[in-house]
Amino acid sequence: MDECLPYYLKLTRGHGSGANIAMRAEAMLMRGEEDEAEILCHRALYEARSHQQAAIGLCSELVLARIAILRGDPKGYFAAIKNIQGYAKESSQLHVLRMADLCLAVVSLVLGTTDYVAKWLWDMESIKKTLYSPSIPYGQIFYSKLLLMEKRYSELYGISGQILDTAGSEYANIKYLMPRVCQLIHLAVAKHDTGKEIEAREHLKEALALTLPDKVYLPFAQQKGALGDLVKSLVNSFPDREGINAIAELCQRQEKGAGIIRKAILQEKSPLTPREREIALLAKSRLSAKEIAGRLCISDATVRTMLRSIYGKLDIHSKNELDLKKF
Repeated sequence: MDECLPYYLKLTRGHGSGANIAMRAEAMLMRGEEDEAEILCHRALYEARSHQQAAIGLCSELVLARIAILRGDPKGYFAAIKNIQGYAKESSQLHVLRMADLCLAVVSLVLGTTDYVAKWLWDMESIKKTLYSPSIPYGQIFYSKLLLMEKRYSELYGISGQILDTAGSEYANIKYLMPRVCQLIHLAVAKHDTGKEIEAREHLKEALALTLPDKVYLPFAQQKGALGDLVKSLVNSFPDREGINAIAELCQRQEKGAGIIRKAILQEKSPLTPREREIALLAKSRLSAKEIAGRLCISDATVRTMLRSIYGKLDIHSKNELDLKKF
C-alpha cells in the first residue's frame, strides 16, 4: 500500500487517501499497540477529510472506537460512535450507509451486544444480497458471531464449512485469512462452552498458527473473556510463547475495558444515576426501604428520598410499576 497508493492517488485525484495509514493503524491495534494506532488514525482522518473520503474516515473511526473499548475509555468510545453515525446522516451514498452499519455492528459485537446490529446482518441471504461479492466472507462472520452469542451452536457448526471453504472458484484469487481466523475462534468458543475442550484447543491452535507470525492478537481477546484460560493452557504448545502471553494479557485488558464501556452505555441510556439505579434494582427485587438501607449502609430516609426521585424520573408511582420499566 505504501509503495502503490501514491500512484493510485494521482490517477484517481485523491480517491482512497489515507487508506494505507488506516490499514497500518488497524495492524497496530491487532498487536495491542493502541498508542501508535491512535496516532495513525488521526493522520488517516486528516487525509480522508482533506479529500472527502468517507469510507476511510469510517475505517479510522472504527479503529478509534475499538481502541476506546480496549482502554475502557467511555469518552473516546462515545465520540467515535457519534462520528460514525454522523457519516451515515450526512451521506446519501448507499455504500457509505452500509459501511456505517458494518462499523457499528463490529463495535456492538465486540461488546457482546446486538444494539447496533442492522437487520440485514441477521440473515445469510440478506448479507449476500447486500454486500459486494469480495466482502461476503467478512459479512458471514457477523452472522456467525450472532449465532455464537445466541448459543445456536448447531447452526454455527452447520455454516462453518461454507465460511471456512473460501478457496472455491468464486474467491480463488483472494486469501480470506481473517474470516477463517474469526470462524476458527468462534468454533473454539462454542466447543469450549459445550465442554469439548480437546476440539476447542484444536480450533484455537489452527487460528494461532495463522496469526502468531504476524502478531495478530486482538481477535482472540474480543471474545468476552471466553478464551483467556484456553489460550493460557496452550502456552507450552507453541514456540512463540511471547505471542501467547501477549494474547492472554490482551484478553484481560479487553474484558476489563469492555466492562467499563458496557457500564457507561447502560448509564448513558438510563435517566437514573448509578446510585439510583442500584436502589431501583434492589426495590425491583422486592426489598423494603429498610433492607435496601442495610444492604447499602445508608439511612432509611435516604432510600425513601431517592425512591421518590426514581419514581419521578421513570414516571411511575410504586414498586410494582418498576417491573414494566427499563432503566
